[in-house]
Amino acid sequence: FTVCVEIETGDQLVQYLPCITFVQVYDKNKDGQVDLREWRAPLPPLGPHGDGVVDYIFTRVDNLVGGKGQLNQADFANALTLL
Repeated sequence: FTVCVEIETGDQLVQYLPCITFVQVYDKNKDGQVDLREWRAPLPPLGPHGDGVVDYIFTRVDNLVGGKGQLNQADFANALTLL
């Protein structure tokens, strides 16, 4: 799962930011897996229920791909197609 950002002004491309992958954002210990602690780290509280929403998203995706308590890039991409 890769995110690329292009910033444009009119017809001219002003800046192309490097692509970042799911693992680059979330996998802080570089083991190829993202656990709930790593998942929480870059995310702000979402809505009035804060961390509960962040935890719910992780748990929902984890359950869709086998419920092992860790996600890798392929798990996350596969879960997005199932949602």
